[in-house]
Amino acid sequence: MRMLDRASESPSDLIGAIHQIRRRWRYKLMLRGAVGVLGLGALALALSAWGLESWRFSPGENELLLAPRRREHPAAQPSR
Repeated sequence: MRMLDRASESPSDLIGAIHQIRRRWRYKLMLRGAVGVLGLGALALALSAWGLESWRFSPGENELLLAPRRREHPAAQPSR
């Protein structure tokens, strides 16, 4: 009996329901993407903190990390 009741709904109600379902689906995808980005950011932060801690901030590793920046930045060039 319910099938007959639903068949009599107007097309605008059906279109509204479809829009609502699509909107919820888009929100779900957006939330999933945001959680993924935040999770990857937290993982990158944790890995970099672990790497710096395992290197114990030694001068050799700091020079290794800063060497590419010095070549690119003109202000970091030694004056002659």
